[in-house]
Amino acid sequence: GWLSEGFAEYAAARHSEQRTGTRDHIRRNHWSFLLAVDPADGAPLVGQHHPERRFAHIYMRGSAVLEQLRARIGPDFDALLSTWISDFAGQIATTPEFEAHLAASAPVAAYFRRWIYNGGYPVYEVAATPARTDNARASVEFRQIGGPRAPIELAVETFLPEGGLAHGQVEVSDGAELAFAPGVRDVVIDPELRTFHRAFPALPGDTNLDGLVDGLDLLEISAHQGEQAPGPRWRDARDPNRDLRVDQA
Repeated sequence: GWLSEGFAEYAAARHSEQRTGTRDHIRRNHWSFLLAVDPADGAPLVGQHHPERRFAHIYMRGSAVLEQLRARIGPDFDALLSTWISDFAGQIATTPEFEAHLAASAPVAAYFRRWIYNGGYPVYEVAATPARTDNARASVEFRQIGGPRAPIELAVETFLPEGGLAHGQVEVSDGAELAFAPGVRDVVIDPELRTFHRAFPALPGDTNLDGLVDGLDLLEISAHQGEQAPGPRWRDARDPNRDLRVDQA
């Protein structure tokens, strides 16, 4: 099950991170799962899986789940994994036991309920409304086009007009709208891949979600020309024709 194979794949990804200084391995696993499994596939991570999708669920999803838990728990995560391994060495462990082990140090019940005991993931089109004046607020609206209709938490990163980045965590569901401070133009949804989902601009080519397709978007696409999913730096926003390749088609 995922507590063995998923952990083994996660260990390989963390070794790659130490060796290369990047999270490319685990980011590729994240996208490999999303592209291999239908958004409406409600299979939980625990239990049996269709043979054709078992690898994607157990190895790719399992390792990505551990990385998402690492992001939520923070620096204590590695120590918790270490004590988990020592406490259960030579035993048959269960997912509820793993949840209880983490829950002693961090609130993980909601995450386990949504992403481990249940399956599927949402797909959104994100419609951006540009700010018409310098003092106006730009906004984006999430329109769900696939997957289970349940709210999820998403990280949002914005580039501030005076320089620097702003980070936030928001709850998103079908029809949710986010408004940003005046002057904010570039919006990146879940840059660290902390949640399973896919998000496409409602306006194809609007890579920075400012409600316009302009030179900034062309520069973004040109900078990533030739990238293919499931590459580690993949973003659906850079793929206007949704052919899993960044190009100018």
